[in-house]
Amino acid sequence: MSAARNARWIALAQVTRVVIQLVSIAVLGRLLAPSDFGYIAMLTVATNLMGLLRDMGTSSAIIQMKNVDCVRLSSIFWVNVGLGAILTVTLCISSTHIASLFNAPALVLLLIAVAPGFLINALGAVQKSLLERRSDFPAVTRIEVLGALTGAATTIGAASLGAGAMSWPIGSLVTAIQTSFNFWKAETWRPTWQLDFAEIKALFHFSGNLTAFNLVNYFSRNADSFIVGRYLGSDALGIYSAAYRIMLFPVQNLTFVAIRALYPLMSSRQDERSAMASLYMKSLATVAFFSAPLMMAIYLLHGPLVRVLMGPRWGEAAELLRWLAPIGYIQSILSTTGTVFMASGRTDILLRLGLLGTVLFVSSFIVGLHWGVQGVAQAYLVANILAGIPAFVVTLRQLHFGVGVLIKALRGSALSACAMGVALEILLRTTSLRLQSDWLVLMVLSPIGGAIYLLIMWKFYREHVRLATSLLPSRLTAWSN
Repeated sequence: MSAARNARWIALAQVTRVVIQLVSIAVLGRLLAPSDFGYIAMLTVATNLMGLLRDMGTSSAIIQMKNVDCVRLSSIFWVNVGLGAILTVTLCISSTHIASLFNAPALVLLLIAVAPGFLINALGAVQKSLLERRSDFPAVTRIEVLGALTGAATTIGAASLGAGAMSWPIGSLVTAIQTSFNFWKAETWRPTWQLDFAEIKALFHFSGNLTAFNLVNYFSRNADSFIVGRYLGSDALGIYSAAYRIMLFPVQNLTFVAIRALYPLMSSRQDERSAMASLYMKSLATVAFFSAPLMMAIYLLHGPLVRVLMGPRWGEAAELLRWLAPIGYIQSILSTTGTVFMASGRTDILLRLGLLGTVLFVSSFIVGLHWGVQGVAQAYLVANILAGIPAFVVTLRQLHFGVGVLIKALRGSALSACAMGVALEILLRTTSLRLQSDWLVLMVLSPIGGAIYLLIMWKFYREHVRLATSLLPSRLTAWSN
């Protein structure tokens, strides 16, 4: 299956999930208080850490391996199940201590409620990796979309019944049960009772560095939530988390599409550097094509967007989006670099870059804390710029490309998005739209902005438009050709 076809299915799944997530935010923003969002953000910090340890990078290793056999897969399966069980018990035992770190006693029950999800997800991890290894993304898409839809509906239902922050653990458990069950149905491979420690030892040569990077990356990505929650309280964290989610959803899903479609293909061509470089640059240009105008629109329309999605009481979150939107663009293109090192088996480089990023990000959060949540966001933007420079330099060296190729991949979408932003700002300043309802502002300016962006791209950077539209069913082309 070509990268374009893979990306089409993954894009379908991610677009659907973005819609589900945004609808969930819109509904939950009216059902839950900012403090509930703060507790959910605290819970996410803890569960994200445990999630990184759930399979120790073995899922990525299965995709990257040139050959797999039943003994190796069974060994990985039982390691995953063991880790899932350990994490479930550990989270329950340590729930009191974690809650004390946040000064949030109510967090204890939330942590205990969400803990079984680690064991449940571990049961389907190998099956999911095998489906991705052979690029059966239609099956993965159906399973994940159904799980996201059911989980969101359960969360909203629980919140409407007064469950408060507990609605999130309830929804996540329903999602875990449904997806793991369906991955077993879709994948015919079944584990045996074999456990080969030599295979496990060899496996951790790849996954050890990857897991270490994921842990380092976790601390850099979640330190802001811990610092804000610890020192500014659950209300401030709830506002920060809401704004961050609005920015992060499109970023995560854009890069997720590119990485998930690209990684199996790049791994299969890890000995063909020119083919890897071509695939990567096409993926980067496509991510930038969608990310640049989206983040520009969020930057310009932050106020109406937040008020429509979450209601009028979230005004402070809207102001944060002005700083988080540029971060979203940087992270969307920067996150693709890890695919190159993973597919090449150079997770050691990934780890070193992660350590550098962690130092920059955590330092920025501490410095920005003195100016409140907006100060944290502003300092985070500076840190992202500083972290992006060495990451792209090393990536280009790995691919044997010069900086001119990188500029060529990003220039068109960046310039077109800036032109779109100028046009929309002129419309806002010279018309009465700013005085109209938020719904009207979004409904009028969103399609106008999109049309301006596409017209500029089609006029001056037509090849990028064709590359991006290759994701559409009627325009499928093989990126790998």
